[in-house]
Amino acid sequence: MILALLLAGAFQTAPPPALPLSLRTAAERVSRCGLGRARVRYDKDLQFEVLVLSGRSQASDAQLACVDLASGYFHVELHLALRARFYAISIARLTEAMKPQAREWFAARGLLDQVPHYQRGADSDLAFARSLERLCGPEAAGALDTAEDGHSYSREWLARQDSGQANDASTCLFNAALLSGFPLGMLGNEAATP
Repeated sequence: MILALLLAGAFQTAPPPALPLSLRTAAERVSRCGLGRARVRYDKDLQFEVLVLSGRSQASDAQLACVDLASGYFHVELHLALRARFYAISIARLTEAMKPQAREWFAARGLLDQVPHYQRGADSDLAFARSLERLCGPEAAGALDTAEDGHSYSREWLARQDSGQANDASTCLFNAALLSGFPLGMLGNEAATP
């Protein structure tokens, strides 16, 4: 993705702003990305405030990347026609930002060289998912569901986890999927995962 210097400005190579970035400041920064004025709205379903840019149904990748960086980690609501592209840009940025931490996690356990590399079409998705589960130990057995429209954690496996808190198995699976390139979505967004 190529970012236009005029639209992305300082956001082109800068990491997202460090927290705590205020929502109002994020809205001002997002408003400079060429998609209109961002407003703040409380979302009842999400139960927090979000940035809204819903007026325009067309935008360049550079504009969407600018919005992604300018918003920091705040949720951005865009016109439906832009959401899939925006989420793909955002997920790609976040994935790259999280990889060093995932590498450190595996290196600290002496497992970094055991993380397999996923190649879409070259590997059986089910067999690959099971290899990640084996890497992560017996607590990870049966954790992953695979389907043509996306991969996610098994609802049954999640139900067996203690109080929904992260444990070594879930952390290992998340980090392994991240480093291997295996497209693992969260329940509810499996089809949106690239």
